[in-house]
Amino acid sequence: MTESTLDCGVVDNLELACLHRYDLAVTMNNGEQFEGKARNLTTNGERQECLILDTHGGERTIILADAKTASALTENDYFTELDLNKTEQS
Repeated sequence: MTESTLDCGVVDNLELACLHRYDLAVTMNNGEQFEGKARNLTTNGERQECLILDTHGGERTIILADAKTASALTENDYFTELDLNKTEQS
């Protein structure tokens, strides 16, 4: 089975959020929510795409496959909410 990857447009917007250090609210598939400044996109040791957020409680690594949406709390011209379940195959 081929593992799907996050839609390129979504990745581009997350990269912009990291570049400009936007404040984001990320809602996980289980309903949990995290807020913080977007810092970096990376892959973990299991080759999962991740977003690094700087939160009040410290650095948080968000596995994007476990996340539902990312909402911009910083006003910008690029996006307000991203569907993190959108893949190149969907």
